[in-house]
Amino acid sequence: MPSEEPIFEALHRPLDAFRSALASTIESLRASLDEETDAGEGTQALGADLGSFAAGRIDPSRFEALTARETVVVEPATKDRVRQAFEVLTHLAARRNGLFRVIVEPGAGLVPTVTGALAEIGRAFGAARVVDLSRTGRYREEDHAGWLQAYPFARWNAAERAIAPVLVVHVNGEDLHAEGLADVLDGASKLVLVVRGDAPPAPLARLVTPGVFVLQTHDEKDLARFADWQGCGIAALVDGDAATFVHDPDAGETARERLTISSLPKEPPARPLGDWSAWQLEEGLKHLETLASCSGAGLAGSDGEAPSDPVDKLAAWLLTQADLSNLD
Repeated sequence: MPSEEPIFEALHRPLDAFRSALASTIESLRASLDEETDAGEGTQALGADLGSFAAGRIDPSRFEALTARETVVVEPATKDRVRQAFEVLTHLAARRNGLFRVIVEPGAGLVPTVTGALAEIGRAFGAARVVDLSRTGRYREEDHAGWLQAYPFARWNAAERAIAPVLVVHVNGEDLHAEGLADVLDGASKLVLVVRGDAPPAPLARLVTPGVFVLQTHDEKDLARFADWQGCGIAALVDGDAATFVHDPDAGETARERLTISSLPKEPPARPLGDWSAWQLEEGLKHLETLASCSGAGLAGSDGEAPSDPVDKLAAWLLTQADLSNLD
């Protein structure tokens, strides 16, 4: 498996939006807290704005009270919550790339681990909302206190999802149950799965939809194209004999233009992997065949010759495991 350094380097563009918003928000709150300390009770309101998390990203109406400096009396409980939100934001920023790095422990489950990591990152949005609600008198302890501890992706609004960072997820191939990750592919959210050991031959095929960038590759250099895509996407860096393909929504208006299959397994799955039977592993490849058949996608050639027909290629591959002895 490749090291993380080139992976994060390839992904710096989609990470920059979140990092910039986080840094801007921290500095805005830091300045507000400093002003409140200098001026004392009943002077400048805490927080003129919430930086990049507010401007053009989070619904401006929710932060109207934070965008104008007013002379108001700030309740001690409000000041405490603003300080707590500031501490959450600075803690998240201090984790640097560690905030975006996830390790799926064997048996822990890919989907719950990823959703938990997104809920941790979402604390940044939760903290911004807590400040807003506190400053506008709408904060309710029973409903909103937990947002500083976890703020799940399901709660993120469209503007928040538009600056979602990339998660780099290390996972064993036998735990690569990726279908459930469709629920966190929205806005600009991106996942890069760094797969350890043998993997299913086509674990991401079921996530191919018109607007989602889907990449299975052996080479981290392919992530540059993935990172340039402005929407949501998922990529897997796989070893061994797994299929490699790309579905790039930017490549054209038709499925034929968007989907390119680069390589296929040399042999059909011969044994189970983790919870999958060999038949289930084969079904993943058959689904890729269906996608190729419906789109007419090409199998990319490596020698400059015209691409071969992926449907014929896959059909021939599947026939190698068929038992035709009873057809005489």
